[in-house]
Amino acid sequence: MAAKAPNAILFGTGEYTTGLTPSGQAKSDKSLGVVALTFFDLRAKGKIGDRIAMVGTNGDKEPKIKEHFSRNLTFPNIGSKEFEFFPKEGKNPKAYLDAIKAFKPGDVCTVFTPDDTHFEICKAALGGGVHVLVTKPMVKTLAQHKELVRIAKEKGVLLQIEVHKRFDPIYNDARQRIQNLGDFGYFTAFMSQPKMQLETFKDWGFRFAGRSPPHFTSTAEAMNLAYLSEIGVPVACSSTACRAPLRGAPPAAAQHRDGHGYTAPSGAKRRPVVTRFAPSPTGYLHIGGARTALFNYLFARHHGGKFLMRIEDTDAERHNEAAVDAILQGMAWLGTPHDGEIVRQRENIGRHKEVAAQLLANGGAYKCYCSKEELEAMRAQAEQQHVPFRYSGPWRNAGPDLVPPPDRQPVVRIRTPDDDGVTSWQDGVMGLIEIPNKDVDDFIILRADGTPTYLLAVVVDDHDMGVTQVIRGSDHIGNTARQISVFKNMGWELPDFAHLPLIHGPDGKKLSKRHGATGLEEFEAKGYLPESIRNYLARLSWSHGDDEIFSTEQAIEWFSFSACSRGAPCFDFDKLNGLNQHYIKEADHLRLAAIVLKLFPEVAPYAEKLRDPRVANMLKVRAKTLLEYKEAGWFFMSKRPIEVSPAAATDLKGAGAQEALTALVQLLEKYSGEWSPEGLETCIKDYAGTQKVKLGALAKPARAALTGSTASPGLFEVIWAIGRDEAIARLRRCDLEEPSELSPLRSTGWHRRQLQCCRGRKLKAPRWFEHARVDKNKVALALWRRAMRTSRQELCCRISPQLCVRHAVFLELLPAKSLRAGISSDISYYLNSHHIDFHVWAMQGIAKPVSVYALASTGVAQKILSRPCEDTITVTVTWKNNSGSQGHALYTSSWTASKSDVHSQQRFFCQMQTAEVTVDQAHRGYYVAEDDVGFNSCNPLFIRNKPDSKGRYVGQSCYGYVSFERFVDAANEINQGKAKPEDFNTELPTGIATVQVTAILEAGRKSLDEGRAVSIIYDDKGEVDRLE
Repeated sequence: MAAKAPNAILFGTGEYTTGLTPSGQAKSDKSLGVVALTFFDLRAKGKIGDRIAMVGTNGDKEPKIKEHFSRNLTFPNIGSKEFEFFPKEGKNPKAYLDAIKAFKPGDVCTVFTPDDTHFEICKAALGGGVHVLVTKPMVKTLAQHKELVRIAKEKGVLLQIEVHKRFDPIYNDARQRIQNLGDFGYFTAFMSQPKMQLETFKDWGFRFAGRSPPHFTSTAEAMNLAYLSEIGVPVACSSTACRAPLRGAPPAAAQHRDGHGYTAPSGAKRRPVVTRFAPSPTGYLHIGGARTALFNYLFARHHGGKFLMRIEDTDAERHNEAAVDAILQGMAWLGTPHDGEIVRQRENIGRHKEVAAQLLANGGAYKCYCSKEELEAMRAQAEQQHVPFRYSGPWRNAGPDLVPPPDRQPVVRIRTPDDDGVTSWQDGVMGLIEIPNKDVDDFIILRADGTPTYLLAVVVDDHDMGVTQVIRGSDHIGNTARQISVFKNMGWELPDFAHLPLIHGPDGKKLSKRHGATGLEEFEAKGYLPESIRNYLARLSWSHGDDEIFSTEQAIEWFSFSACSRGAPCFDFDKLNGLNQHYIKEADHLRLAAIVLKLFPEVAPYAEKLRDPRVANMLKVRAKTLLEYKEAGWFFMSKRPIEVSPAAATDLKGAGAQEALTALVQLLEKYSGEWSPEGLETCIKDYAGTQKVKLGALAKPARAALTGSTASPGLFEVIWAIGRDEAIARLRRCDLEEPSELSPLRSTGWHRRQLQCCRGRKLKAPRWFEHARVDKNKVALALWRRAMRTSRQELCCRISPQLCVRHAVFLELLPAKSLRAGISSDISYYLNSHHIDFHVWAMQGIAKPVSVYALASTGVAQKILSRPCEDTITVTVTWKNNSGSQGHALYTSSWTASKSDVHSQQRFFCQMQTAEVTVDQAHRGYYVAEDDVGFNSCNPLFIRNKPDSKGRYVGQSCYGYVSFERFVDAANEINQGKAKPEDFNTELPTGIATVQVTAILEAGRKSLDEGRAVSIIYDDKGEVDRLE
């Protein structure tokens, strides 16, 4: 009986599978979804079973995908477009496991997900006996590749990479010719994609940052204005027509700007400066909010003005009174006192409604009775036309004939300009900003239940509070364009606006919890002084020459927006630690003791010692934070038995160590001089001199016995700080017990280093942990408590025994990574895998790669994506022929080509011993010349989305389709016992056949990161073994 056709699982719901991107339907040749379309057709042809499942991480996407397929996959010959979806509802990053359990061995799957997820998904699928087709690059490391090959071989299933170039007839034919042309000499390949396609990656980037990409723009390619401002790219509308001002707006020339970023209409008297800080009480005071508050404070104090405080608490659902207290406490700790009473926005709702009524009366707003369904239809139309949504309902210009529905409460919308001009303002930091009016929607200012929205409340409160300068983050640029309409429709004078670039982490991405502490209370808890935070935050986007360290009074005197940069500043924890160390050294010792006792109440028994100026001087030199300050004194706060490190244990077991300790005990028992570091130094040195013993022979075992470590303050300071009785007791009873649960008063030097993991340092467990006979869960709990600075009773987390130390300590600092396409991928590296795979395939039985060196161009993609990213990569590879001769290859790929006629720029030149082969795919299709795109080459050989004259899908012969079909055919043959997976190694890009591809890619990545050539090492069987 013939085996049934396998069912299919499609992992990934992005552009390649569904044709959808976060902004809507893709504009590329994958707009219909290559994978889903192909598998629907294969099901119609009987090569795939009835069940097709699509697997993502968010069950809420299913309706949108189905609606997209229903609207766009209209071919009558592909049959049913039905599919199952995982997860069934909500979000579940492990939904792929549920899908695999729901299918059977022998079924097939495709994996088109972010690069970092490939290994785990493929491993689980292969382990379940499912045949796997995974997009390129399959994995990022040689070790992962070989592991997947091992599992596939063990389970007897097919593992294949989707490199459709192999199925292009010209590439396939060229490969056959190359196989018979003798030794390899030289190969060069180039592949490019237009930079416009980086918009897809940029969209994912904004999703990663927690916000959707705003659509307001003044450029033809719809670049994001907030992002451009963050990285310092000047933004202004290039079109002359766009320079018409918003109705009533003064031209840019009618304003002047002083050296401090203050603007006023020409000839007008300058208003007294009033700034405000207006946080929403939904969480702690973020470091970005703290900088905003500081800049408002500095600007107001510099001009002798007022710095006001407002709590924007109109959102009852998100309001958190505890967050209000945290924000106010943070402001008080930071040292930025506000003037006057705190304004509560929710207390002004009546005033907000009053202004909405005035806007209705003067025509600046209107009532809208559109239903939810009508609005969704407008949004769908805008999405289909690839334009930003703008309200286009009938109620903006409603006449007397338009009767409101009797059972529907209206919302109130602001009336924004509907001409072809721009909304513009001279920004104190960013310079001239212009937003096309077509991108400013008639937004809602009053909801159907009568409650005001944020955009209305902010404008009313700023006006009533007399705010003259609105200073906030660049993520509010879009809000500013909208709020200007409210100001103008009310006839109110505009405040000046200054938008600060958002703070990024050391990796160039927006600062978040994964970089380390981000809330003020966290910095306070870790032992940073407020003056160091003020000093450091002032330097983020503002500078005063080369001055690094300055007082708040100096910052007030010097502050000016003209000295602010437009580029996004990177938070440098090393610089902050250096500043904090400076201020700790300068601080009064009694103040430091008071703060340490408040932060770490467990050290209360040692309060007197902490207040001793000599102890303070000893601790200051060893501390960048007050946490380190406290921990620098662990040696006199620890209780016996002292935990002994492996290195210290070696010193205690050394020759003469016990004799030295006995001698020191006798010496201290007899000592009657002044108990001071100086007196102890004289006593011990005199003894060493009379006994002709080197001081080091006494000091090394003594330090180990007294502190359990090989590093500490000076020996004489240690003995003095510990005290006579405790020092003698420790020297007498030097327990060499292996570590148990660690004292909450002490953390190892290793732990202190690991708390700095936000700087990008590699996590590594202490050497003793893996070998000591200890309860690892207790150690993990102890380290976790120390990291959180909480007692056992306050610990609210539960850590399983399976977690290792580093996971326990850094669970808070290293949250689960959110993987996104374009974020976890090296985009040009993905392109390079095309020609690397082809060349590896062409060289089978002829030559093998032995050395790799890679180079990268940067700048273009980074400016578009707002994150570090290579945009053009060249990988050079030395190949060794089986005859012993040598050849070289250069593979170049780029995402920075121009828009017109480049989507199929795919070419290579191969020089062999007896002939040369050239392929130029860019000129294989046909050209279309249109006014809006110029010359554009089409390549229906990859995938044909257009139906024939009868509406049928006719893309079955395209090599994009064939690459999937050949995989399914091979899986069917294996299931039917007609072939084994290894039978396809010479014709398909199987896991075994592509090991060299992954070796080259990983070696290239290493070469880029380390700036050196990387060798590929082979074992005795001639198979890739490792990289060196």
